Amino acid sequence: MLVYGDAKRLERADMLCAEIASRLQAAQHLPAGIERHTELVAILLRAGELVQGLADLELAQMGADEISASRQTGECLLLDLAGLVARSWRQGFAGPVVVPARVARSLANSQAPLSLSIREPEGYAFYALYPESYLEAAAGSGLPADTVVIGLRSIGTTLSAIVAASIGAKPPVTLRPIGDPFQRRLAVAPQLAERLLRDRAANFAIVDEGPGLSGSSFGCVADWLEDHGVSGRRFHFFPGHKGGLGPQSCGRHRERWAARPRNVIDVDDLLIRPSNSARHLADWIAHLVGPLEKPLEDVSAGLWRKTLPGDRWPPVDGRFERRKFLAHTADGPWLVKFAGLGDAGQRKLVKARLLADAGFTPPVAGLCHGFLVQKWVSARLMAPPEFRRPAFIAHLGRYLSFRARSLPPPAAQGASMAKLCEMAMI
Repeated sequence: MLVYGDAKRLERADMLCAEIASRLQAAQHLPAGIERHTELVAILLRAGELVQGLADLELAQMGADEISASRQTGECLLLDLAGLVARSWRQGFAGPVVVPARVARSLANSQAPLSLSIREPEGYAFYALYPESYLEAAAGSGLPADTVVIGLRSIGTTLSAIVAASIGAKPPVTLRPIGDPFQRRLAVAPQLAERLLRDRAANFAIVDEGPGLSGSSFGCVADWLEDHGVSGRRFHFFPGHKGGLGPQSCGRHRERWAARPRNVIDVDDLLIRPSNSARHLADWIAHLVGPLEKPLEDVSAGLWRKTLPGDRWPPVDGRFERRKFLAHTADGPWLVKFAGLGDAGQRKLVKARLLADAGFTPPVAGLCHGFLVQKWVSARLMAPPEFRRPAFIAHLGRYLSFRARSLPPPAAQGASMAKLCEMAMI
């Protein structure tokens, strides 16, 4: 299940730049294939964290989003890195990786020892939200290159760069919606406002994950543009799902959301039913575990319960389950579960292998661009009295002890005990 919070961490800008530059250098020497593409995506996501952190630092200092040399450098950096991901994807992961010369200049210009507050985008870590989905959605949108692309921080930082790269647009502008979660608003300083409104006849692509309960992040950008004289007919939304706005949305936003184009390619369209076989999740998995005997079986949102013997199913809340599938091979089934893109997925892979090697979890085959592949073990439900068996209690103790020794908590400050109790009660 998904357990997460709005955690932030501090990183230094110069060290983050050095890491990105080093990984780019190494990526150019990797063999063509999905592993190299996965690393290019990971580099893009790290650069997105850098640019988000710098932009939010300036927002905190100035009280509004505004044009600056740092922002423009970051926008160009992300567009160039998004271009690498786009070319890799469209070429079926073949061909050389050619890093534009201005990327090195951009990273050098950002190497101040600034302390940045980084917020990990939830979509990449939990919801199987892929930048490539936005690449394909933008390609099918028909939008011209003079479209003004606006990304909403945090995750819209990288997603807007992908959209811009896909349609050949100029570097995107990122904005941070602020205020009440159900009534977001923008703080845009004069120079940036003039840049955004320079061509009111242009199309506007508004890019973010979601929408959530209110859709107010998308809505406040469109409100701001309309209030400054831009016709609503120029708006094109790039959300993370095909659904509508949540129950906390206002009438103005619901009417606009229903009327304007929403460009969406979900993970099933992208990886489960793709038109290009080189981009098929099943084929990537087959390279790890051998040929699949039938199509991937979706066991998300509680569907895994049908594999249990009998008809006594445990309760589930499908909203808090990761996407997962069963891959059936001659060697038996394998669980294919979304673990996270970029470094988030790699951290989960390391943990999964540690636990498997210690005998607490099934064997791990590897990671396929965000999906962890692990042997599926059929199980039965334990009856409550079995939880008191000495053997079970001893095994649970060994497991908890192992995690405490080998998997320490992250450096970022976690929730307080009071907050955890409050969450559990809700």
